[in-house]
Amino acid sequence: MLWLKNKDKIALEAAVRAAGKAATAMVVERAVTESHVFPATATHFGGKPYFEMGDSWPTLAEGGRPYDFVCQVNLKECPQRPDVAFDLFTVFVCWILLEEGDAERACIVRTYRNASSVKALAVSRPAPRGDEDYKVRPCTVRTETFMTYPWSMESFPTIANAASKFRNPRAAYSACLRRLRFLHDFRSRVGGFPTWVHDNTLDQNDMLFLAQIAYEPLANNCIGDAAPIYIAASPSDPPRVETDVFQSF
Repeated sequence: MLWLKNKDKIALEAAVRAAGKAATAMVVERAVTESHVFPATATHFGGKPYFEMGDSWPTLAEGGRPYDFVCQVNLKECPQRPDVAFDLFTVFVCWILLEEGDAERACIVRTYRNASSVKALAVSRPAPRGDEDYKVRPCTVRTETFMTYPWSMESFPTIANAASKFRNPRAAYSACLRRLRFLHDFRSRVGGFPTWVHDNTLDQNDMLFLAQIAYEPLANNCIGDAAPIYIAASPSDPPRVETDVFQSF
């Protein structure tokens, strides 16, 4: 019987390993001053975002309240990246809309193909309309690779079938992840599998998980009770982008 249990564990672990995806972790290293100059296309939190000709700082049509710049990610700096038709993206949030629960407009993601310092344009940040308009602090970021595994086994028949050999399939899957030394944490990442607070709200056949932007204390980008920003993008060119900024703990 012990041999059979070990055999089932080995089969489940093989199925889980086969489903794993490498992701790029965005590791916030240190906060810097507002006067710090980042390279135009560098991955970073806060500070000055990447703009190109024709861009303007996003603001609300009603009242002109500005969005806050959360971060930008250069996919060329990511050891692991999704197969999307752009190389850089920027993320903005409007704190007023977040407070109002406006899911459609609270977060803006802009994408850029072949971003470069030559095409970069300096755009001045609008004056704040209130103390709460700008919160995010500039921070440097380094990237590193780590493995991720599915949040739920239900979408992976090979994992679900292997786990079904156990009396408690979900517990068996959780135990397998522990043996692989994997914890579903909420670190900022590009690609791989996200760690959902609740449910996968971006599960669409034509969309790819792009990034999970976590609360980074040094960057002061806390949304609600510190849940991440989830971003998905289509592989089309130009891409369609969807976000979820309203998962809560």
